[in-house]
Amino acid sequence: MDGWVVKYQLLNSSAEYVFEWLKSTANENGKLSVFLGEDREVLEFALLARNENLINLGLALFCLSPSVCFQLYKSGDHTIKRAVLSGLSLNGSLDEFGHEAWVITKSVIPELIYSIEKNNSDDDFQLISSVLCNKKIPDEILLSLYKKEGLFSNVSDELWLDLLWCSINNPRIATTYEGYTSDVFGGFDEYRYNRVFHTAWALYEHLPATPRNARFLGLLSAKLVPETYKLNFKELVEKWVGSDEYFFDARKNLVKTLGNYNDDFKALRDSSDLALRLGFYENLRYPSLSDFQAYLDLDGERFLIEAVHNNSFYCKEELRYALSSACSDVADHDSVISLSEKYCANLNKFKAISPDSFFDCEFEEELPFDVIDDIQVRTEVGVRFLRYKISKFSSRLEELLEKESTHGDVAINFSGIKPPYAYSLLWIVVFVLFLMVIFK
Repeated sequence: MDGWVVKYQLLNSSAEYVFEWLKSTANENGKLSVFLGEDREVLEFALLARNENLINLGLALFCLSPSVCFQLYKSGDHTIKRAVLSGLSLNGSLDEFGHEAWVITKSVIPELIYSIEKNNSDDDFQLISSVLCNKKIPDEILLSLYKKEGLFSNVSDELWLDLLWCSINNPRIATTYEGYTSDVFGGFDEYRYNRVFHTAWALYEHLPATPRNARFLGLLSAKLVPETYKLNFKELVEKWVGSDEYFFDARKNLVKTLGNYNDDFKALRDSSDLALRLGFYENLRYPSLSDFQAYLDLDGERFLIEAVHNNSFYCKEELRYALSSACSDVADHDSVISLSEKYCANLNKFKAISPDSFFDCEFEEELPFDVIDDIQVRTEVGVRFLRYKISKFSSRLEELLEKESTHGDVAINFSGIKPPYAYSLLWIVVFVLFLMVIFK
């Protein structure tokens, strides 16, 4: 539809329709389906001129024009301000189209910091928290925060720590690099993307070893992608030793930075530090049944709590059986959810993610493909399952046909069906299975 038609339609539509249209211009992954151009910016200014609350909210969350969003931000409405700072206009990818993030160029962050420190304003802290939780913000903001430089160079230590806590809720720190269709710089894009992780992990080196900082690092590292750069694991473990339970979590989560194959990681199975052993169980790959029993004898329920969340313990049938049995033997301690219930829940998730590991097992229920939200992934997994079923059916049919050729019509009890019709039956079954997978 031509732009002028869309503009006329939106200017004469209800506020509810306009809000939904603005929302639909960006998909769930945040990739902008309508890039910023003159027509789009003119449209957004025209919608802003309607000055309706719901339309303003939609613009705050979904509009792309830095000028429109900054005007909304300066409007004085706290809810709209918060929506703008949570919205798409802070998207760092807009830099590629010549639009540097206005939250940086307009000195928004320094002004909020000044107001918080001078007036102890909860409203302004809520606003800057919205920025730091926005997964679309340019990496420059998180890098400056973690390094306490640039935008955050003059912030007090107390407020800096509060702002660090805000970043725990930003999905960016838990999102791995997915790459581009063309990386002309030979991996440089990935390196730039991973700088956020490198800088965040470096806080283990820079922060003083206090209980509050230990708690922060334990929560941050639980979500943080394990991409690090030149961390001295042994020194950091020694630095973050403390009697407080928060030190325990900070050390345990450091383990995932080691990888699964180097000697430092393998040595943790015999560590005298329970935190490091639990980190080992959480990140272990390819455990054996004998390993399972040894870990269970050593650390009992603490081991099971880690194992039940580690997909590696679901990859083999004998390990699943051992884990299920061990979880059943543990008392539930009046907890909200027992270990057995956690095991069953994670089993279903793993079956959905990696059904290949279960194709040779008999389950009363069907493989739960519907647990997979991504349609493409669900289809790919379903096709793999379909191929397996076809292969099994084909093998069985060949066995029956071979018997028929030897013993006449006795072996195949299909009311006298001959081989050509048997092959037709095979393709009918294949087609039905295909429809079941596609329309599940």
